[in-house]
Amino acid sequence: MENSTSNLFGEIQVCFSTARFKTYLDERNNNHEEAIELYRINIQLCEALYPIVHVFEIALRNSIDKVLSDKFEDNWLRNNKIIFQEEEQSTIDNAIQKSIKKMKMTRKSKQRYNYW
Repeated sequence: MENSTSNLFGEIQVCFSTARFKTYLDERNNNHEEAIELYRINIQLCEALYPIVHVFEIALRNSIDKVLSDKFEDNWLRNNKIIFQEEEQSTIDNAIQKSIKKMKMTRKSKQRYNYW
């Protein structure tokens, strides 16, 4: 078992780096097998929390949008009622343009393949 654990640990180090796995090794006194198990437990915990975090993120974003829309009207990102710093405005404009481009590409691909 020690050899297969060593091989697995070596593969993990290649994929995730020694620095990333150091926390798990430190917690388990450099025991590779226990560190790997702790890492698996952490993955399961993250998997369990992800849906909650996802819903929270959407609810938070929607709440922020509602508050800002109520105060600065709809389309508050682009209606110039909030003055953003130049770098922030550039980031916003780029994100909007990327979204518009993706939407156009999606529409074209749906038309081309005649589905949805």
